[in-house]
Amino acid sequence: MTTDGATDIEIFTKWPFLLGTAASITLSTFIDGVLADSNTGYATYFQGGSLSYFSSSAQGNTPSAGTHTITWKFQAAGTGISTSDGVSGAAHA
Repeated sequence: MTTDGATDIEIFTKWPFLLGTAASITLSTFIDGVLADSNTGYATYFQGGSLSYFSSSAQGNTPSAGTHTITWKFQAAGTGISTSDGVSGAAHA
């Protein structure tokens, strides 16, 4: 995304479903590798959902002028060595 340094932004992330056997799944949005927003769900099956992130000059988080990279991460909780720590699903930005 390219910004002018003065305009605030909205990042809207939507997913149709998630399926996981982990204790929880955290859905995170990053701007240039810095966490902007996250949500954690505690169930094995998640209906579709969404996250919205808004920048604001009042909060001092308006992106600087230039090009920025938006990334998403779906992280399952657990030890990381068990097959029960997995997540599968679909996401659309």
